[in-house]
Amino acid sequence: MIAVTLVLLAVFVKAEDTICKMLQTQPDEPLFAKDGDIIIGGIFSFHNSIADEKPMFKEMPGPYKCKDFNIKEFLFAKTMAFAAEEINNNSNILPGISMGYKIYDDCSSVPLAMKAAMALVNGLEKSVTNFSCTKPSNFYAIIGMSDSTPTIAVTTSIRSYHIPVISYYSTCACLSKKLDFPTFFRTIPSDYHQSKALAQLVKHFGWTWLGALSSDNDYGKAGIAAFIEAVQKEGLFRRSDKRAFPSECHQPSVDRK
Repeated sequence: MIAVTLVLLAVFVKAEDTICKMLQTQPDEPLFAKDGDIIIGGIFSFHNSIADEKPMFKEMPGPYKCKDFNIKEFLFAKTMAFAAEEINNNSNILPGISMGYKIYDDCSSVPLAMKAAMALVNGLEKSVTNFSCTKPSNFYAIIGMSDSTPTIAVTTSIRSYHIPVISYYSTCACLSKKLDFPTFFRTIPSDYHQSKALAQLVKHFGWTWLGALSSDNDYGKAGIAAFIEAVQKEGLFRRSDKRAFPSECHQPSVDRK
C-alpha cells in the first residue's frame, strides 16, 4: 500500500512538472523581451505596411512579411525598454521586484496588433492536464499603439481581461468614452482639444468658408466630426450650411474629459 502511494505521488509530481508546454503551432515571439517579476507588453509599428502575398492554402501559411521600416516607432520601443532598465537599476522605485517586457511589431496592421495582444494575454504555453498551469500570469499592461484604429480593436478585445492599454500616440476623441473603453489610458491629449483650438482659430480670423479633409479611418472620421461640432458650437456654421460643409456628417457627440 505504501509502495502504491509513493508511485502515485511520483506520477502526480511528474505531471505537475509537465503541466505546461509550448503550443504545437508556432508561437508569436516578441522582437524584444526581458524576463521579470512584472511583464509589460508593448505593441509598436516597426513597419508601415505588410507585403502583399496571397496564400495558396496548400500548406501552413508562414509569418507575415512587413516592409517600410519606421525608425520613429523603433525609437519608441527602445525608449520603453530603456525605461524598464532604469526602473530595475533604481531600488527605490520597485524594491525587490524586477520589471520585464515583451515588445511586438504590428506592422501598422489591425490583425497583427490583435495577434500580438492575444499572444501577450495567452502567453506561449497551454495546459495539457486537468490542472491549471502552475505558473501564474505576471503580465499587467500593454503600451501602445500609435494609431487609433488598432488601439480601438485591441482595447475592445481584451477589455474583459481588465488589462490596461496605455497609448502614447492614439488621439481619437472616441477613446475617451469610458463606457466603451474603460481600460484605455493615454499620455497625449485627445483630438477634442485640437478640434476646439482649430475652431477658435477659424473664429479669430473670421473665415466664412472651410474645406476639411480627413483620412478614411477611425482617427480621421472621429476627428473631422469633432471639428465640425466644435465650429458649430462656436456659432460659425450650421449643419445645414452647404457652403461650409458640402457633405453631411452624421457622428455622435464627443465626450468631455
